[in-house]
Amino acid sequence: MKSPEQGAYPDPPEPSKEEISTLRSSAKEKFEELGLSTFDSRDVARLNTDDGYVRRFLMHVDNDQTQALTMVVDTFKWRKENAVNDITSETVNQNLFELGNLFVHNYDSDGCRMLIFIVSKHVKGVTNMDDLKEFLIFWMERLEREEYGKFITVFFDMTKTGMKNMDMEFIQYLINLFKSYYPWILNNIIVYDMPWILNAMWKIISTWLPPKSLAKIKFLKPATLTTHVTLDQSLVSWGGTDDYTFVFEPEQQRPLPWSTAGEQEAKKQVTFSDSTVTGVPALRTSGITLITAQQKGAAVQVQLSPSEELLFNCDKAGATATITITNTNTQPIFFKVKTTSPEKFRVRPSVGALNSGGSATVTVGLGEQGTISHSLLVREKFLVMTIAATSDTVNPQDITAAFKAAPKESVSEVRLRVGVSSSANAQNGITPQHSPTETKMLAKLDDLVRIQRSLLDQQHSTRRLLYVTVLLLFLLVVFMLVTYNGVLHSTSSTLPSQSIGYNAHDSQLYTQEL
Repeated sequence: MKSPEQGAYPDPPEPSKEEISTLRSSAKEKFEELGLSTFDSRDVARLNTDDGYVRRFLMHVDNDQTQALTMVVDTFKWRKENAVNDITSETVNQNLFELGNLFVHNYDSDGCRMLIFIVSKHVKGVTNMDDLKEFLIFWMERLEREEYGKFITVFFDMTKTGMKNMDMEFIQYLINLFKSYYPWILNNIIVYDMPWILNAMWKIISTWLPPKSLAKIKFLKPATLTTHVTLDQSLVSWGGTDDYTFVFEPEQQRPLPWSTAGEQEAKKQVTFSDSTVTGVPALRTSGITLITAQQKGAAVQVQLSPSEELLFNCDKAGATATITITNTNTQPIFFKVKTTSPEKFRVRPSVGALNSGGSATVTVGLGEQGTISHSLLVREKFLVMTIAATSDTVNPQDITAAFKAAPKESVSEVRLRVGVSSSANAQNGITPQHSPTETKMLAKLDDLVRIQRSLLDQQHSTRRLLYVTVLLLFLLVVFMLVTYNGVLHSTSSTLPSQSIGYNAHDSQLYTQEL
């Protein structure tokens, strides 16, 4: 399928069957070299059976085999690490459906489905960024299944959008998905009815796109919308005739050309957040994950609560969270809890032993600094590890040594992302701060906005001065015309009288002379 984009960069030539076969063979060798467990078998199966999918990687990098192979490997690693194939409408944050700021609806003038983002309904920092990213991936995967990899258009509805709605981190993540993980699928990015004050932000966003993709950004106003979206496909709020209001509709299940082979392998896998254990059927309960791992022919099983997100409750004393681990196995187990930033948190206990049926509550609190910004806290992750007990020891050093000596395949792992309770705010333990990168970017944006405002003020002042100058010139011209007409009128009324008097005087002189 040819790209509908029209711009300075023409589409690369269609890859041949030999080129597709070459990339597929190279990827297979790379997968075996890195270990098949590094990738999701469903993705590998699609690459092996779907020529169109392989073609997209080649087209995305102008048929460069080396770059295409790198992109395949990076994409498949990312998909496995984020459990992309297991994201469904049930696993995402349900509140985002109710918010209705991101959804798929209608087609653009090129016949491409539109992923619509109502920016005014999004407020930066209110929604957990990981939840928002997962929600975006859900819609991307649904479009992949429904459209079979056809081009899509992203529609940013910027109507009534202000600075608080512009989430640069989310927009950058969205653009990176198209750059790195969803090849040759972006038709256009439509930015509709953007307030002038946000021009500076979009200039920065444009730098995140490769040069050949800049032509895909279309800045449209109500008067120009129909150049890319017809009225019958435009919402009423855009000036169109479609009075659609978003209501989530479950996806219509249908067989996919590439899914058959992958499903056979998937039955042998169980995914727990970011980890996959082979050979054991999946078991899940509401709010609890049953973690399983192979250990000398017997499975190590524990119940973990929470199963996906470690929610911190904040008060004046700080921020705390708890993890409950229950041993459902018939033999004792060891457990260990790790964090991405040990210096920021106190984990008590971080290691322990549990008899069959026993439970332990792990408390997680902030370290010596006492507070941490919301934006930094939600980026952290925790890892819960379990193995079958190798002795009856309860000594923390011995348990730690047992984990170091345990074979990798015997260790069961589950990763927990971090969230903050909705009542958390600057007064009760967490302060809304920005990272240095965000702070620097926001400072630059503020500078650009101030410069733009200053230029506009100067433009308005110059315009007013011009108006005053023109008015004064006009008044001066009018005054000169009135003065000139007055002089002309005075001259015309005086000259005849003088002529008659002169003639009479001459007549008298003439008479006297006679």
